[in-house]
Amino acid sequence: MLKKYSFLTLILLFCISCSYRTVNPLEYKGDIITFGDGGGFSGIENGTVLLDNGQLFTLENRGTSYTFVRRIQKTETEQLFTCYETLGIEDLTVNTPGNTYQYIEFKKGEFKKRLVWSSNNTNKELQILYSILQSKAP
Repeated sequence: MLKKYSFLTLILLFCISCSYRTVNPLEYKGDIITFGDGGGFSGIENGTVLLDNGQLFTLENRGTSYTFVRRIQKTETEQLFTCYETLGIEDLTVNTPGNTYQYIEFKKGEFKKRLVWSSNNTNKELQILYSILQSKAP
């Protein structure tokens, strides 16, 4: 009887560990939204990476390494990725960095789009999406 419970416990732990496995954002094949800010005296860029599976990472060492922060609920993650398309941001072309800047980068398969702007940006949709994404950042 004890062996039976030990075996079931082992299987349960294995299943749980598989369902919460973090992935390397550099090797991830799904959709990715990266957002953050940079510039100023140091020129360092800070960023957060959201994968379409809900995993949230911070960028470190100038984008060469990532630290897992937490997992966002599936419905919330889907809303953020849908918001990118619904607000028409994929159709924008914005590349106006100032001394300091904000950015959003969207990657879907081979498609990659990066929008960069300074505080002079007047696009409300872009500001709305950036604010929503920043509220999820650590």
